[in-house]
Amino acid sequence: MASNMDDGGPCSTDDVTQLEDTQQRQETRPDQNNEGEETIPAISIKEPDHKKGRVTKLFKKTGPKHQRLKVKCPIDEQGILSSIWFAWMTPVFYKAWKGSLKKEDLFSCSPYDSAKVNSERLERLWADELKQKGTKKASLAMVYFRFLAKRSFISCLVSFIGLLSSFFAAAVFVRLLIEYCQQQEEDLQHGLLLAGGIVLCQILLIASMGFCWYLNIRTGGRVRAATVALIYHKTIRLRSTKGMSIGEIVNLCTNDGQRLFDMLLYLPHALAGPPLALIALVYTIYLIGPAALLGTGVFVFFFPLQALFSKVIAHYRSRSIVVTDHRVRLMSEIISCIKLIKMYAWEDSFASCITGIRNNERSLLRKGGFFQALCQAQTTLIPVLSTILTICLHTSLGNNITASQAFSYIAVLNSIRFMIIALPNAMKSLTDCLVAFPRIKSLLLMDEIQEFTKKPTDPDIALSMMNTTFAWDKEESTGTLPTPKADQNAPVGRTQEGVEEDRPEVDPLMGVDAGFTETLFELNLDVQKGQLLGICGSIGSGKSSLLQAILSRMILVNGDVAIDGSFAYVSQQACIMNMSLRENILLGAEFDKRRYAQAVDVCALQEDFDILADGDQTEIGERGINISGGQKQRVSLARAVYANKDIYLLDDPLSAVDAHVGRHIFSKCVDTALREKTVLFVTHQLQYLKMCDRVILMKDGQVAEDGTHRELMDNGEEYCNLIKTFHSDTSDNSNDVDPQDEVTVRSQDGLGGCDDESERFGESGSDGVPSEERSMKKEVDKDTLKGQQNNSENLKTSTSDPITPRIIISGPEDSPGQDVFEDNAGGDGIRGNKSEQTNTEIIIDEDIPQHGHGNTQNPSLIKDVDKIQDAQEIPQVENTTEVTNDDSYHQSQDSSRPHKQPVTFNLQKDTECVKIKKPKDAEITAGSEDEDLLEEDKFGSAPGSPVRKSLPPLRNFMRGIGTDVAASLACSEESVFYDGKLVEDEETGDRGLSMGTIHEYIQSAGGYIVALIMILFFVFSVGTVVLSNWWLSFWLNAGSGNTTIIVDNEMVTSDSITDNPRLQYYQLVYGSLAITFMAVTIVRCFLYATVSLKASSTLHRKVFHQVVHSPMSFFDVTPLGRILNRFSNDLDELDINLPLKMDNVLNNAILIFFSLLTLALVFPLLLIALLVIFCLYLVLNSFFRQGIRDIKRFENVARSPWFSHIMTTVQSLSTIHAYRKNDEFIERLHHHLDDSTNLLILFYIANRWLAVRFDMITLLLTSATGLFAVLSHGIVPAATIGLAIVYSNQLLGLIQYTVRLAAEVNARFTSVERITYYINELEQEAPQSIKKTKPAPKWPTEGRIAVRNLKMRYRQHLPMVLRGINFDINPNEKVGIVGRTGSGKSSLGVAMYRLVEKSHGSILIDGVDISQIGLYDLRSKLSIIPQDPVLFIGTIRYNLDPQNKFTDEEIWKALEKTYMKETISNLDQQLQAPVVENGENFSVGERQLLCMARALLRNSKILILDEATAAIDTETDSLIQQTIKQAFTDCTILTIAHRLNTILDSDRIMVLSAGKIVEFDSPSALLGNPCSYFSLMMSTVGDKIIK
Repeated sequence: MASNMDDGGPCSTDDVTQLEDTQQRQETRPDQNNEGEETIPAISIKEPDHKKGRVTKLFKKTGPKHQRLKVKCPIDEQGILSSIWFAWMTPVFYKAWKGSLKKEDLFSCSPYDSAKVNSERLERLWADELKQKGTKKASLAMVYFRFLAKRSFISCLVSFIGLLSSFFAAAVFVRLLIEYCQQQEEDLQHGLLLAGGIVLCQILLIASMGFCWYLNIRTGGRVRAATVALIYHKTIRLRSTKGMSIGEIVNLCTNDGQRLFDMLLYLPHALAGPPLALIALVYTIYLIGPAALLGTGVFVFFFPLQALFSKVIAHYRSRSIVVTDHRVRLMSEIISCIKLIKMYAWEDSFASCITGIRNNERSLLRKGGFFQALCQAQTTLIPVLSTILTICLHTSLGNNITASQAFSYIAVLNSIRFMIIALPNAMKSLTDCLVAFPRIKSLLLMDEIQEFTKKPTDPDIALSMMNTTFAWDKEESTGTLPTPKADQNAPVGRTQEGVEEDRPEVDPLMGVDAGFTETLFELNLDVQKGQLLGICGSIGSGKSSLLQAILSRMILVNGDVAIDGSFAYVSQQACIMNMSLRENILLGAEFDKRRYAQAVDVCALQEDFDILADGDQTEIGERGINISGGQKQRVSLARAVYANKDIYLLDDPLSAVDAHVGRHIFSKCVDTALREKTVLFVTHQLQYLKMCDRVILMKDGQVAEDGTHRELMDNGEEYCNLIKTFHSDTSDNSNDVDPQDEVTVRSQDGLGGCDDESERFGESGSDGVPSEERSMKKEVDKDTLKGQQNNSENLKTSTSDPITPRIIISGPEDSPGQDVFEDNAGGDGIRGNKSEQTNTEIIIDEDIPQHGHGNTQNPSLIKDVDKIQDAQEIPQVENTTEVTNDDSYHQSQDSSRPHKQPVTFNLQKDTECVKIKKPKDAEITAGSEDEDLLEEDKFGSAPGSPVRKSLPPLRNFMRGIGTDVAASLACSEESVFYDGKLVEDEETGDRGLSMGTIHEYIQSAGGYIVALIMILFFVFSVGTVVLSNWWLSFWLNAGSGNTTIIVDNEMVTSDSITDNPRLQYYQLVYGSLAITFMAVTIVRCFLYATVSLKASSTLHRKVFHQVVHSPMSFFDVTPLGRILNRFSNDLDELDINLPLKMDNVLNNAILIFFSLLTLALVFPLLLIALLVIFCLYLVLNSFFRQGIRDIKRFENVARSPWFSHIMTTVQSLSTIHAYRKNDEFIERLHHHLDDSTNLLILFYIANRWLAVRFDMITLLLTSATGLFAVLSHGIVPAATIGLAIVYSNQLLGLIQYTVRLAAEVNARFTSVERITYYINELEQEAPQSIKKTKPAPKWPTEGRIAVRNLKMRYRQHLPMVLRGINFDINPNEKVGIVGRTGSGKSSLGVAMYRLVEKSHGSILIDGVDISQIGLYDLRSKLSIIPQDPVLFIGTIRYNLDPQNKFTDEEIWKALEKTYMKETISNLDQQLQAPVVENGENFSVGERQLLCMARALLRNSKILILDEATAAIDTETDSLIQQTIKQAFTDCTILTIAHRLNTILDSDRIMVLSAGKIVEFDSPSALLGNPCSYFSLMMSTVGDKIIK
């Protein structure tokens, strides 16, 4: 029968056949790991170690999942008896009891319960509903009704049969048995038959309920899986989320999906209740008489009362859900942006915001919880009130009532009492679902992405746009603060209404009452296949929007778009996911070793891989939190290269990498690896535009100029001015170099530069090859090209390069790592003639001394001179700079400005090679400090491990400044791991209902006194009910009170209780107990709702404080979904589910105690049976407890992966769409969801396993009670026997239900444990403020910084990222900080903000050791503009001033200084204009400018600019640099930059490498030394001409 049920459910036979076909197709696929076995000598690829616990692979689960579908699941093989008895779960409990249960031991998900099958059916039903009724009239509730109708109807029927059997036992057998006890004659056989009839009816009840719950649980699991998958399927197809945040989408999937599940558990039982209530009404009228109408009428009245309460609960729940969504969304944003929040010391501000939202939520939950508690109390109140009213009315009318009538009536009411229990739960879940349906429907009606399918008529065209206008969807305002409309109405762009008939009207961001905002206008663009198209323009001009439009992420208002080819997309903010580096690159594609090696090579990632303990199998955190911005961008670019698509959309991919890596990527990746591809290259790095086949300039959403670089320069319009501005900035900066400091370094041909304007801005590239020749060079023989690439380690520069300084570097062939330095024209043979190039080789000696005041600490060279081929001996470089020791370089504290000490070198003219000898005994030239550092870096790795090999004490000079990413990564703050595993396994909470967890919960609720008072209220409430039944028994046993009446003229003793002279007294006490019970229950409900909400709110406050004050290392290793799970699902358990279950447990446990006490008092010998039954309970419960706890823990942990997967998907929609990876991501969700669904079903079925067995044990008690009732004939009064029978029958379902609820409470307490784990176990940062060391209010007054021997590592077992740094920065000094990716630049800022505490040394600001003061006192005095701009959901004003400290006038001034005033003033609501999640309604450059305005408002004495202008166009960057000079004249500024020209006007420049300062001097001094790190960095970027 179970099998038939499944076939008739959501999974049809066709669906299963389809699944098996899919599985067979999967089996025929070639093994991914067997392909591409060729070895690539240049690239070392580390294969995964399957023996280690690595991160779960993203897409390789697909095969095993389909294989499991073919394996029969035990749950599908069971017949009806096994479905009732659940015998197939016994081995699971046995294994858990033995203490060895693992998740792998559990059954796999049944195909009938899988997300794929059920979601497809639900989607079909929804599509049919839309087709039949349209979007406005379509009812999601009706769709779910059709989805569930068949199984739910059968479940209702089975439930009705079970309840009917219970009713029959009470109405017939209980009444007859009590009548038997009342009669004088004893008939043992008749009595035993009656008792046996009760037992048989109870067996039928147990069987029916078992099968009904089985159906409900599986149906609920299916509808939950279908709902989550349906929401996800829609989300991944959305064109835009239109203001719906990640938190809201996750909340839809988690909470609303669970509520549908809860509704399916109880609704069939509730629906079976009304027919049974009608039967009961008829019978009680027959049994008692018309008075029964009053009592039974209370039951009838109960339904509309429940409906009323349900409406009230739904009202408060709907309001609280909105607030909960808001809180979860804000919490998600806080966790995502925690680094910025910490650096700006905004923890308290956001805590206040969360507290305010939580207080509002708590108020609504308290009111809803009060009415929910009343609904629960009615399950006990209704039968008691009905009995009291009926009997009091019946006796008041002068009618007699016997014990058999009274207790049969009570038994009948108890038999339908389960209906009352099920109805509140069903109504609660139903109302929650009715609230959820409109929210889900609004998501389902959002616009999906529609890819362009039309192809160009010309086969040589890859992309064609004709008169196209594109628009963005209007984003809904979801601000944290109210957003009243401003008075000004200045629309930006053209807007249009009515894109879609059903599109809801929202508050506009731009324009007036528009469904969308037009952004790109009248585009006419044809891109040839194989063309490299450069795209430039100012911020907000529409560059990124153009790429998004091509990807169909925008609305095509008019015009035609034709595309021929597939896409690869590199977003401006790299999309990195929580998986290994290799999986991030493959993104689900099959592994091809050669193609993978090429992608790694051209994106300069191999050195990064070599330094990692687990190579490219190293796990990366969410959003790439543990790698640098440049590394994220290169991984994203490698993904695009590996994808091997036709059209490449590169959105400013070089902004996050340093100049030299950018040059390498452009040369080897964009200009070589993608030579045959169509590339749309958006960039602010204008030096690369001349090498593009064609350039377009975007302005105000239109193509302002279009042509080759040469053509646009000849036109002399805006593009020409932009290029000249870019180079004039460089020239202006170069004027800072004093004439006496200038050095000329020439190659043999003597060319040192080009002063000719036409050459400087000409169309020839850096190699002198015109850009028009790019297409001709694509015909180069591929084998020749491969051969040339194998020699790519030679670093060579064309002598005709008009910009690159004439420092030419070359090395031996096949020298490892040198290819990263390769010039555009270098030895790869791509541009120019290799044989025609002349090269100069510079080899620097290791013993170049470290300068004193100038701090030009050049590292030593470890390359063996003998290995250099054809090296020529030449005189050693003469260094005229005075040499001082390491500790004497610090300036006098009295100097206000740095002393610029020139560094000069005398170089022989016309020398081809400068070679400086290396001392044979010089192993460590930096002194003993390096030895100490190396000793400190022995963090446990084996001598032969990749990490140890990557930490040699000395570096090749050129590797140090360029290719040796490994050297810098050895000390990288974000890139080195001990074992390759980053994300730690989630704690499972295996303690269960421990005393520590109970203690934490009670203390949070108000303490033990409050808890004791609550328990007393429960005891008093339940005791009143039991006392009323005892009083009725006492009243019935009193009978007439020996009153004599005259019958047929004879005086006889009356047998009617109405003749009792104390009738009114009995009635008064009986009625008073009902009133007392009602009063106590109302007070108890209110107190319970208040106390339970206080407990959850207190725990929420504590865990929020602990999380936001945890160090950054916690967020590095913990996925966002795991943290958010505490604040969404776990807190929802504490707010709603746990109090609801505990209420029932406490109430029922006390009722069971009083019931057993009653049985023991009536039949003392029953204590023996009770003892035996109690022992069986204990044994069974001990056998069961560990298993249910384990399964619940597994289920809790199984939720986090699909939480995180949904969030990752929403954050990566554009990348997923571009690579067309929808199916792979959906498959991954199905895998996670099937795992979670299976564990959820097993958890509830495990509860039913216990319930059935407990019912069978309780049946022994019922049998024993019936037996004692028969055997006590004439000994125990009939009324007392009736009382015992009623309670024994009541215990049948009550004990198992209560024990099951207790187990569920135990399991649900894991949510409390998970929260208290964070409260008690999370490591905390230093105090926010320390009273004894609190600095002066105006500190710092000067901005002087002194760093002494600073060493820092990010986490234990990781190497040092800062390795003994020493420097002084004077007040108001402007210092530029440069170095390769991973050299420690950002780590210096991390150390100053104490995001990671130092390991050694000190940092002093104005003489105050920052390690001795509070974090708030430190961070609130500093300002930073981060590399990744961060905006919060809210308004413009809220983002600039979340603490509301500044006036609007001050904010407008800050916006004006950052050139954002015009943009903001053009918005309809201006400062109150909404900002959506991640600031997606602004371009990256605009977000960066808003972050700069935020820093301006703080007006700190110390400002750190971390790549602050990386996403800003050159013209705006130039203006911003002027603003920085003017607005921060009295500030100490530390500027971390990749654009070297932006720091040339700094007072001093600090060059970092491998966590050490290698140079620290004025720009003129560093540029005056042609062998300095900085000079060579400038030579590679081509941003400066050294005259």
